[in-house]
Parts: sequence; C-alpha cells; structure tokens
Amino acid sequence: MCVCVASNSAQSTITNKSRLKLLHKREEILQQIFSALREPPTPLCEMGSKYDDFLEGVIVEGFLHVMEPTVAIHCRKSDVENVNTAAAQASKTYQDLRGVGITFEVIGSIADEWYALVSKMLCRDPKYSICRSQGGVKIVSGNGRITLDNTFEERLRLLEDKVGFFTYGSECC
Repeated sequence: MCVCVASNSAQSTITNKSRLKLLHKREEILQQIFSALREPPTPLCEMGSKYDDFLEGVIVEGFLHVMEPTVAIHCRKSDVENVNTAAAQASKTYQDLRGVGITFEVIGSIADEWYALVSKMLCRDPKYSICRSQGGVKIVSGNGRITLDNTFEERLRLLEDKVGFFTYGSECC
C-alpha cells in the first residue's frame, strides 16, 4: 500500500510539472502576441481607410453605449480631422439606428506619445519610456458622468485581461 501511494504521488508531481510547463509556454506565446500587437510594423493609425473604418465603428459603438444627445469625443491631436469625418458618418448611422440625432465635439486631447512609468503592459522598457498611441477615441457624455475608452491600447488591455481570465480561471484576478 505504501508503494502505491508513493507511486501515485510521484505521478501527480510529474503531471503537475507538465501542466506548469505548458502554462508557462502558453503565457510566453501570449506575451509575444500582445507585444507584437502593441508595437506593430504598421500601426493601425497609419492604415488609411482601415483606420477610418475602425474610428467610425468605435464611435458608433460609443454613441450607442452612452445614448446621450451630446457627447465629447477625445482623440489624438493628429487624428482630429479623421475623427471629425468618422464622427459625422457615425452620427448619421446613429440617427438611422436610434431615430434621434446626436451632437458631438471633437477634442484633440490624447497625446500622440506619452511617457509611461514602469509600464510593462504598454512598453518594453521597464523604466521611463516613450509610448506611441495607436489611436482610437474616448467618448464622454454631455454631463461628464459616462466615459467610454475605445482607444486601441484600452481594447488590447481588456483583451489581455480576458485571455488571462480564460487561461488561469477566476482565482487569478
């Protein structure tokens, strides 16, 4: 009986070590994928019409989530013109979907680059780093009580959280 318990214990140890190696390898691969997404060869904001379509989609989504008659759309300073165009199209789509209009103001308040402190999620360098925003918008309701962050970085962070949850289960967070 003692030999059987020892054998089962050894087998369990081997199985657990294998699981840990597999989880570690999976984590490495996911980190490589997210790292590549954070610093793509061609950033989303430089993809022309694809970026414009992305902006229009996230703005319509934001309008539908906020559902206020007036909103402020915060974007990168370099995107103000693109966001104005995308928001005009998005407001027409919103009008078609909801039957009511929406007014918006575009504000170039998101820096194209910013300094991050010890931010492994956003930058490879664990010290002060310059991070380049990939684009997107933040939509704030007219009364300022609701803010919807639809920036590329925030969407990527949410995806990382979701993948981490499915990888490790609810006890992770």
